[in-house]
Amino acid sequence: MLDKFKAYIFKLDPKYRDKKFLLAVSGGVDSMLLLELFYQSKLDFAIAHCNYKLRKAASEEDERFVLQKGIQKGITVYIKQFNTKEIILENNARSLQMVARDLRYKWFYDLESLHKFDYITTAHHLNDSIETFIYNFSQGTGIKGLSGIPIQNGKIIRPLSNFSKSEILNFAMEINLPYREDDSNAKNDYKRNQIRNKVIPAIEDMNPKFISNAGKSIKYLKEARLIYEEAIRTARENIVSVKNGYIYIDVAGLRNHITPSTLLFEILNAYGFSYDSVESIMKIGAKGTGQQFFSDQYQMLFDRSQLMITTSVKPIQETVIFSPRDEVVTFDGVDFELALIKVSTDFELKKDKHIAYLDLDTLIGTMAIRTWREGDKFQPLGMNGKHQKLQDFFINSGINRIEKERIPIFTINEKICWVSCHRIDERFKVTHATKTILRVTKFSN
Repeated sequence: MLDKFKAYIFKLDPKYRDKKFLLAVSGGVDSMLLLELFYQSKLDFAIAHCNYKLRKAASEEDERFVLQKGIQKGITVYIKQFNTKEIILENNARSLQMVARDLRYKWFYDLESLHKFDYITTAHHLNDSIETFIYNFSQGTGIKGLSGIPIQNGKIIRPLSNFSKSEILNFAMEINLPYREDDSNAKNDYKRNQIRNKVIPAIEDMNPKFISNAGKSIKYLKEARLIYEEAIRTARENIVSVKNGYIYIDVAGLRNHITPSTLLFEILNAYGFSYDSVESIMKIGAKGTGQQFFSDQYQMLFDRSQLMITTSVKPIQETVIFSPRDEVVTFDGVDFELALIKVSTDFELKKDKHIAYLDLDTLIGTMAIRTWREGDKFQPLGMNGKHQKLQDFFINSGINRIEKERIPIFTINEKICWVSCHRIDERFKVTHATKTILRVTKFSN
């Protein structure tokens, strides 16, 4: 098994003997065998052990056991204790397993950064990958979820991925390897434990070669996934574009693809959207313009012939009151520079959408900045004093729903004088009679 291990880790990194590894060691048979293989291979590594304080005295004994083994072998051991149950209660967190996973990986990455480890190494093996396959299959997943646990994910490597649990146990027995038993693994409190303790044994009763055959199937799926992802990448490049911080998906190009729903799911999954969102989008037509969808961090707008994705819009701040004599006014994180300019014969109005020139004499009252409201109207410059609904102005200007909700609107006594970076109101324009100009310049985002 040692030779097989060395050959496998060589495939992961041919220069593995020059690398520095951080081993996640719980004290169980899998991680203790991983430790022994690294030790016998004379590699440069340290041990990281998490004590989640979930099993009372047993958790403390696990910690002492791992520390003692590290000292015996002259290996550096890092130990971190977590008050896991308190963290769950304080943060109203999700499942215990997910919280424990997040805690340990954050700590592993902290150690990796601090001590310059090349790899974070875990003891996941073939059976773990098969359990993941079954779990994801039962939940509904794409080809990525059916490919089991990746052998490598950035700096995380799993050099036992091709070893079955029976191989690990047999070798541990052969070398008389000491390890700790976690009695919680025998309980069926979690779905993964049920798969491990009930589902897989039942399948093995029907097919004793199940683990070996399932391992082959996962290998094929991993390879098929590479082909699949290349096809998705090519299709994505043809229909997805990025402009001004927004992601656009061409709906016509999407619908012309051989598997539009699958393609859309693979694109949207990276932004946290569910397959339910995909199904809803595929059902709506042109009349769905303006419909929005939300994930935890992103929002998506169906806008005419395209889907538009952006980070979730944070609430806009309340109306900001200001004086024309202020030097700078800030709204929603955007700064506007204010300047009063006496009109002279050589003064020239620059054509720049980021600058508004307003007649100071028309700005009598309370000046403010806010966002648009239903029913807003103004007299766009160049329309000979005709009123237009701000909503219609946005539509005619090709401004979508996401963008329009963040455009700063300058008002005087609730009358719109400038739709920032788009149009001023006819009533506040500079004329031959203007004596003093208020120049408003947007100069940061």
